[in-house]
Amino acid sequence: NHTLGSRHISEIDPARRGLPVVPFAVMAEMIAEAAAELSPGQTVIGLRDVHAKRWIKYEASDVLLSLTARTSSKYENGIDVSIHNVTARPHSLVKNTPETLVASGTVLFADSRDQPPRAAEFVLSQSRACRFDAAELYDDQWLFHGPAFQGMTEVGRSSLDGIEGTLKILPRSVLARSTETSPTLLDVVSLDSFTHILGCWGLDQLTEGDVIFPLRLGALELFGEDPAPGASVECRIAVKSLESHRVRVDAELVREDGRVWMRLTDWEDWRFFWPSRYRDVFRKPNESLIGEPLEPESEFEGYQVVWLEPPVDMSRPIWRDVLEEIQLNDLERASLRGDGATDLVVTLRLWGLIAAKEAARRLWLAEGGAPIYPADLNVDELADETGFVESSNKDRFHVPTKIAIARADGAVAAITHLDDRAKIGIGIVRIDDQDDVWNARLACVLKAGAQALGGDEVKVVSANRETGEAIIASANDMNGSVRVVTRIRGKYAWAWTSSLAGAKA
Repeated sequence: NHTLGSRHISEIDPARRGLPVVPFAVMAEMIAEAAAELSPGQTVIGLRDVHAKRWIKYEASDVLLSLTARTSSKYENGIDVSIHNVTARPHSLVKNTPETLVASGTVLFADSRDQPPRAAEFVLSQSRACRFDAAELYDDQWLFHGPAFQGMTEVGRSSLDGIEGTLKILPRSVLARSTETSPTLLDVVSLDSFTHILGCWGLDQLTEGDVIFPLRLGALELFGEDPAPGASVECRIAVKSLESHRVRVDAELVREDGRVWMRLTDWEDWRFFWPSRYRDVFRKPNESLIGEPLEPESEFEGYQVVWLEPPVDMSRPIWRDVLEEIQLNDLERASLRGDGATDLVVTLRLWGLIAAKEAARRLWLAEGGAPIYPADLNVDELADETGFVESSNKDRFHVPTKIAIARADGAVAAITHLDDRAKIGIGIVRIDDQDDVWNARLACVLKAGAQALGGDEVKVVSANRETGEAIIASANDMNGSVRVVTRIRGKYAWAWTSSLAGAKA
């Protein structure tokens, strides 16, 4: 019910979801339960200074967490709690060291909660109706939450100052094992659902940096009894500051009688700056294409080239993990970290597989094919970074498509051709010194030529500095030659070839 990325990532296996991670609200509940061990018989009346340092992912095997609670020196009747991840996962993009801090916070206790105060009038300047409604946000996967967490029922007025909406109290029992009957100390579903309305505000009001995720909760105050399942509460969010990478808000959840149930102060979200296609690939991976197609030349036919240079945020471990989950099948994921690969190599391998699948998908779409989930495809990549993309369901999708992949620090590219007789190849080199531009282009030419000629040793027969083109031949067979085109793209030199008829001088 809490899976980053699309909740629909495979036609072959409809039960597959995006990357499951522990919600911020559940981290807060874990902190509260640990603190309660030192305050038996007491009632949780609030939280202070809850920080999420790292994501807690669900793994194939158990993840061992250590929770430590101690009496707070800062807050009277407070218990400080820290959560550490003590399990190292060798296949993780981020190697957790022993005792890695993932979350911390303080829980306040008393004999009972204070009576609910009456909510003040909520004022939004220059407000308008939100562009989204609640059903659309869930159904179109702008939000990634499953039924047990879909507490938002209405979205009201929205402005740069804040947003309002309505939450339905959902039963917490659906989150517990069937053998467990004790309720959670906090209403984690409602606490999480508040962030749905805040996330809606980001999508509605921000033109960039509109994807936001929890980072910190300054204070949570709880009043009176928790509303019963089925009740409605108004969610009122006031934006206090908007910075380049953070947004800070205050919020209140107000009962039907107009009194405050929850008050949140100094809630901070981190803003992620993605091109819209990267946001959309987490919504509908079968329809979204995140690479940039490079224009074909008339002399070459039947091929597709895709360039993939993800934004900085996509290099953050959590988002690479999400891309891996929704783009790769189980075999590809298992082999991604083979040979003791470094973090950078793993990242470039992942992006290369994504680019190869997308290049094949673009070819198939151009021929009138239906959208295909990337996780339903398999890249059979050989040692020289050539191979085939084919469907895991051969009765449903296209025949294998020939591919070649090139990787450089920060960018990848892939070329595909529907005809397995085609000689295709591609190369990328990052240019660190402008005096080495031509040498970089030649290095790309040799790599692309070697792929096209089956991995043989190759040499340059002729080259033209003005056009950036070259003829490459096999060192062992001068009759086997291809024309290679080179270009400059930003800080990279790249070269490619695709031919069924050999070289064209």
